[in-house]
Amino acid sequence: MALTDSKTLPMNETSPVKPEINPENRENGFADNIEHLEALEYLSRLRLTRAYLLAGDSPHASPTSPYAIPVHMKNRKDRIGHPDLSFLNISKGELSLDEINTWIRQQEKQLRQKTKTSIERGIHLYFEDFCISHKLDSFERTVLSLILANNTCKAFRDFYEKSLLDPHDRQDGGMSIGTILSIIHPDYRDQITHRRYFSIAASLIRHEVLVPHYSYDETTNILDVYVHLHERILRYLLGVKTIPFEANSN
Repeated sequence: MALTDSKTLPMNETSPVKPEINPENRENGFADNIEHLEALEYLSRLRLTRAYLLAGDSPHASPTSPYAIPVHMKNRKDRIGHPDLSFLNISKGELSLDEINTWIRQQEKQLRQKTKTSIERGIHLYFEDFCISHKLDSFERTVLSLILANNTCKAFRDFYEKSLLDPHDRQDGGMSIGTILSIIHPDYRDQITHRRYFSIAASLIRHEVLVPHYSYDETTNILDVYVHLHERILRYLLGVKTIPFEANSN
């Protein structure tokens, strides 16, 4: 499904009021490392919201067909309720796919600007330090921010559990590779292209940024592999461990 489709996502409480990007906030940057992590978590929850809304009743609907609350949430006898979307400041109406993607792009732009300003002002952002030292690209940074949010934010983890997007969810901060791909890239072609980032030889696995729950090889369906964020890296990103985590030189 192309992200440019103008589909709407009716939900009994929809259409978020998009937060305005304050030029003053861009100039000030982040106050500290935690505020930067909060911005990363918010963006991760927006991406999770998009994936949740896309898991609708009719994946083969025509461009004009609306999406509904995911059918697997409706039909589960033991369902635990819908994710809390109050952080979106939702009001009555409909949320289109174009709108949520525009919103995500706006937040990404603001994050980049505030990060740049913060670094120039000498604010120590451990996430940025780690990504730079490990030469992580945009996709790898997004993967890291998602699994970091699932390890540190109860609201994100509750949302992740209730979305039922991950059939292998162990409610322990880990995530399945297939679910990570679907959250970051709703488009099937993009998911296929980015599978390579999770191969045994790829930096995320080779440098133990992500640790598989069990060993796997070239015969394993990579989508079903469940990964965790390495505890040493988690501590460093939170600023608990101040000694830089060096990349594996192998």
